[in-house]
This record gives sequence, structure tokens and C-alpha cells, in this order.
Amino acid sequence: MSAIFLSQIIVASGLAFAAQPATHPDMDSLMERPPVMRIAETGENPGKSPLAGTEWILTTLNGKDVDPAIGSSLGFDEEGNAHGNGGCNRFRGGVTVKGDTLKFGNLASTMMACEEAKSQQEFAFHEALGKTATFRIDAGDLVLLDGQGNVVGKLTASK
Repeated sequence: MSAIFLSQIIVASGLAFAAQPATHPDMDSLMERPPVMRIAETGENPGKSPLAGTEWILTTLNGKDVDPAIGSSLGFDEEGNAHGNGGCNRFRGGVTVKGDTLKFGNLASTMMACEEAKSQQEFAFHEALGKTATFRIDAGDLVLLDGQGNVVGKLTASK
């Protein structure tokens, strides 16, 4: 009799828990967002470019300074992967570098809930990475450009 009673409590607790609404303040917009990255094409390995082995710290997005305390970053390894921190969540995935062309593949990311400012900067950073078509190194900074040549992001090498 006590085993049946205990299972009823567990089931009731599970139903009560499952009925709880999501607590993320911006859950609807998270579900409506387009994919972060586009599929990478074949090309050179980032190890053959000036990008590999350097950690880059985000300084501007779409011409506006970002909050440096949030700590958005980007790095490239010699195996053809990008990795970093959007501001709250870490990410990793494929990247193609061919000449000045830079295309990110689908990125996997952790899914921690964050403060609103971190979430907004992270979303804008991922959106900029998804729009990136080319790059240049300008006075030691990594400049990300979209297909029309507009600067979508600027990162400085970590010291």
C-alpha cells in the first residue's frame, strides 16, 4: 500500500513540475530566432590563416561598442573549428577560411539562462557570425564583414 501511495506522490509531483511555465523572460523570441550559423563550404584549414591559435575578444557589433565585462570571445583551432563564448554560453563548430572568405558552420552551444544584457549581446554576436562572409586584419584587430562589405563585428587579440 505504501509503494502505491509513494508512486502517486511522485506522479503528482511530476505533473505539477511539468505544468510549470518556462521562466526565461524572452522564451518566445528565443523560439522564433533564425538559425545562428550557415553551413560551411570546403576551403582552407584555419591553421593556414592568421586566425588560428589566437583568442579574439569582441569589441564592437554593427559599429557599436559592446560591454567588455560580458566577455564575448572567438577563437580558431588548426583543425578547422571555431570556439568561443557568446557572453554567457560557450560555443564550438566548423569554420571555413579561404583567402579572406570566412564562413561559419553550424555551432553547438550550451544553453544556460543568462542576464538580459548578456543574452542580448550573445544573440547579436551569433547573428553577426552568421552574417560574416569575409574578414580582414586591421591594425591587429579581426574585422568581420557581411556579403555587402559592411562591418558586422570587430574583435581584438587577447593579450
